[in-house]
Amino acid sequence: MKPNVLCVGFAKCGTTTLYDIMKQHSDIYLSGIKEPIYYGSRELIQEKGFEWYKRRYYCKNTNKKIVMEINPILGRNVPANQIKLDYGKDIKIIFLIRNPVERLYSEFKMNLVDGSSFLKLKDNLGSSTKQLFDKWVTNNFIYEHGKYIMKKEHSNQFCESGNYYDKIQNYIEIFGWDNVQIIFFEDFVENPKNECLKIFNFIGVEPEDSIDYNLHSNDGNRLPKNVFTMKANQIWFSKIYKRFLIKKLPFISDDMCKFLNFLTWKIPILFSRPNLNSEAMSRESKEVIQNYYCDMINKLSELMDINLFEKWHIEEKIKNR
Repeated sequence: MKPNVLCVGFAKCGTTTLYDIMKQHSDIYLSGIKEPIYYGSRELIQEKGFEWYKRRYYCKNTNKKIVMEINPILGRNVPANQIKLDYGKDIKIIFLIRNPVERLYSEFKMNLVDGSSFLKLKDNLGSSTKQLFDKWVTNNFIYEHGKYIMKKEHSNQFCESGNYYDKIQNYIEIFGWDNVQIIFFEDFVENPKNECLKIFNFIGVEPEDSIDYNLHSNDGNRLPKNVFTMKANQIWFSKIYKRFLIKKLPFISDDMCKFLNFLTWKIPILFSRPNLNSEAMSRESKEVIQNYYCDMINKLSELMDINLFEKWHIEEKIKNR
């Protein structure tokens, strides 16, 4: 098997919750691992190939109408022509997008637990995410020629997941609007059933009364305990999970996939603590990030024929700055 529906983006836009909802549908099959590691690692592509990917994640015999993968790694790393080459031109593409400023802040908080928001592990420690984010923004942005740009290549990957326009435009160019659907995170949170019904209609399955839409998965609002727990999370993800469990094991059954998926999201909770003082970002940092994404939002608004500044409550003075 291989998927005939791909949700390709974006991180911190509700993809894990969508995965948990879609998995309840009797006509939809999803791999036990929500985000198969294949395209995100060039080494795996060269060594294993696409047939290995299909055998590993989609080996189960099923007569289900839809085989779906929900994997925000794809939107960040994989051009549409590669997807067309591997899956064919009739694949259905779904994007989940969110106010890119709020999305960035959410990813920043999530990355604190493995110490990747800052280069030095100790810099990820603190009780105020607002103050930590202010420091991160100050360290990484500079104002030049009327706009904010990134200073450091290290942090550009975090901002890149919010640069929706280039990715969406690329997929529309290759697959056409008929095969691309865009769901807003804000609408998904407000009325998950309504947005899932749109997806069911898009991919051609009937709604089912047994589905629980009131789920909330993968809460990333946590803080690291200390330098050692951050290092433990790094070792789990980069060495044990990606380099050994995924790469070295010759075969993973669907049940084993589910177990690894469980560990993927539970290990970080074990090696972190709840953020009891959840704070909104400061106005100063928000204006910097809004300005950084302004051109992208302008282009995406034109592409989608919708005023995204208004939808995402971005001030006009930021738009016109």
